[in-house]
Amino acid sequence: MDICPASCSFFFSPFLFHYHRQKLYEDFLGFYARMILKGICERYKFSTLKKEFKMLKKILISTILCVGMPLIASIDANEKVYGVTIDSIHELDKTIDALNYLDKDIVSRVVFDEVDPSYYTNALKRLDPYTEIMGELFDSEYISHYTRDEYLDRVNDYLDELGDWVSLWEIGNEVNGEWSGDPDTVAQKTMDAYREVKSRGYSTALTLYYNDYTKNDGCWSNSDEKMRDWARDRLDQDIKEGIDFIFISYYEEDCDYHRPSLQEWENVFSDLGKIFPNAKLGFGEVGTTTQNKEDYFNHYYGLDIQNPRYIGGHFWWYFRGDMVPRNKSMWHTFNTFLEEQ
Repeated sequence: MDICPASCSFFFSPFLFHYHRQKLYEDFLGFYARMILKGICERYKFSTLKKEFKMLKKILISTILCVGMPLIASIDANEKVYGVTIDSIHELDKTIDALNYLDKDIVSRVVFDEVDPSYYTNALKRLDPYTEIMGELFDSEYISHYTRDEYLDRVNDYLDELGDWVSLWEIGNEVNGEWSGDPDTVAQKTMDAYREVKSRGYSTALTLYYNDYTKNDGCWSNSDEKMRDWARDRLDQDIKEGIDFIFISYYEEDCDYHRPSLQEWENVFSDLGKIFPNAKLGFGEVGTTTQNKEDYFNHYYGLDIQNPRYIGGHFWWYFRGDMVPRNKSMWHTFNTFLEEQ
């Protein structure tokens, strides 16, 4: 979204390029943006225009920066995250409209398919004013399609093209699932991706597949895939200590319709917190096709997990199908939930 005159961007971009992702600089500008907006809203009684306020704030900060570039605001790890998954960029106007009218700021997890990264460039630019982006580098079904070298090549290609449009990079998805490939090889691919993303100064997330509950001995096919053992035994210390977010993917229908209790989830996140001592914790993917969607949604998004590092997330997989366009009942279920928070 280029909101500065071309001459202004040309003149100032070389000087500000390396500052636009620095949190201190952004906070400085954000403070003045908030003060200006507060004055405007108080003067003209705009206090109820939540969507306009959010977008105007981002535009104002970008205008102050005066570069025709994205404003990368890393996802605030100290606040609750409300996420959805965008599994396709088709009919993007309707997706943007659905995001824009939700009651709170949303983090959108964009699934990158097996295509050239330039396919997503315009879509991320269009999404940028309305949502923070978490970029899913590899959906779990694609991991086994790539050798270790090819995996890293794809990481580099996506970072080169889209790095400045993504707030958080998901370096691996459901990496301990049996369908993702040989456990040791997948772990190496995951760590290669982590190190490359971190070396460029971006935030990182990893999504694990919850399968090691005690009832029915979990839903793993091979003991090598048990979530906590996989993470503890196969990942090096640098990723354990440096990863920014650790998420869980869980689908009841894939695991004998087992619904973990609140205590079970608190135990799981406590265990993960010990393995990843500096990471924020949450859900990276939930959804259902066989159960009551509204009840399922409210249950998982509403879990009151008592862990100081728990930030929510959830990233409903079926957002486009269930909540786009915004006249669908599930969109209203989500918005009602947000209004109550």
